[in-house]
Amino acid sequence: MKAMIIRRHTPLILLAAFIAAAFASLLLLPASGQSYADRTEGRTSSSGGLSVGVFKDIADAQLAKNQESQYGSTTVYIPADNPTALPGVLNNNKHTTGDPAYLADPQVQPQYTYFDYTLYASNHPAAHNTLLITVATSSLPGTDECKEATVRSGRDSIKVQLAPTTTQNYYQAFVRLLDPRAELPQGTPDYESSDGPACVQDDSITPTPPPNYTTGVTQEQTASLLARHGDTVTISAAGAG
Repeated sequence: MKAMIIRRHTPLILLAAFIAAAFASLLLLPASGQSYADRTEGRTSSSGGLSVGVFKDIADAQLAKNQESQYGSTTVYIPADNPTALPGVLNNNKHTTGDPAYLADPQVQPQYTYFDYTLYASNHPAAHNTLLITVATSSLPGTDECKEATVRSGRDSIKVQLAPTTTQNYYQAFVRLLDPRAELPQGTPDYESSDGPACVQDDSITPTPPPNYTTGVTQEQTASLLARHGDTVTISAAGAG
């Protein structure tokens, strides 16, 4: 099992590196094998196929912000002047079964929130509060066609279904981090944690089936986890490494 730790300091949640459950000590594993503390790419990953990136929302993850270029005989990706929609997305602004694995595509660029071995995220909907969890293995437990990850904070825990993608053996899900102490407009329900959408549509629930990846889910229908400033959040997937 690989687990990812998220800590909170000041107005940001820290998405630190991963720990292996079999070890008592913390093992920091920066993404892409890089060990530079000042690297700012907004993702981190483990050797077991578990990756996490920080985005503003679903639409942010569906943009091709990088474009392919050649540096001599080497293919590189550089920031695009005018980002366009990522090819293969089934429903713009929705996460749907059969979308491409966003973090596996070099055209996709998470927010630049990784610094000093730590990945930062906000808990405010107007900021970068959306985590994209991706696993690159088919050996995880799950329901129907989806796989499952556990996301915990110091005050709650959720079980998130990861939807299959068009990229072989890749599964992904979005999770929003929300402040349990947020002052919302009168009449607005308080924020709460949620496991998020089901894997497939359940037509036995009428008249309107609950949100599911088959028909696509909006930003507000994705999983959510309550987390305050200074919290540590752990993301784990049994079988991912």
